[in-house]
Amino acid sequence: FDVFISYAWTNHQHREWVRLLASHLRLIGFNVGIDANVDYGNDLNGFMRKIKESNHVLMIIDENYAKRANDHTSKTGVSYENQLIESTYKDKPEGWITPLLINNDKGILPDWLAKLNLKYFDFRSYPNQNDFPGSSQIEEIWRWLAGLAPDQQFSTPPSVIRERLQRVEKINELKSPSHWAHPELEGTNIRFD
Repeated sequence: FDVFISYAWTNHQHREWVRLLASHLRLIGFNVGIDANVDYGNDLNGFMRKIKESNHVLMIIDENYAKRANDHTSKTGVSYENQLIESTYKDKPEGWITPLLINNDKGILPDWLAKLNLKYFDFRSYPNQNDFPGSSQIEEIWRWLAGLAPDQQFSTPPSVIRERLQRVEKINELKSPSHWAHPELEGTNIRFD
């Protein structure tokens, strides 16, 4: 996977939010590992072990995730994934894992992760201040996964990328054999299905 997403099944709303984030990342071209894509009857522990081979690990940390990760007697997926991540972390390049905080006002992290003092993605919302995460946070994740610098001094705005994609798609459409025509056949009502 380009990115393995580790998260807790806190509630239905949280799970849907994580799945939506995974969909956004897939839409911009990343191969995303998330348990929602595991077929019924397949080994979840085997899927979770793929963390070790993933290029990046995005840890979606709400308060429930931190609590489960710190409970070493627990047999939850979060506990197991954190054991795998912690044991693999030191053998991976810098930037392999990054926390993403959501529904975590106090910024609680798993104990082992808090010691590392990593920069994290902040998706916490503060409705009383009219402050909500949005496309800029998605762009930050995209830059991290693509290996681009957080400093956007030389970046191309998404609007320019969108325009370029539209031109490429239009060119591909025009190159399609279904658009080919012979000038002598124009106006003769001859069609090739």
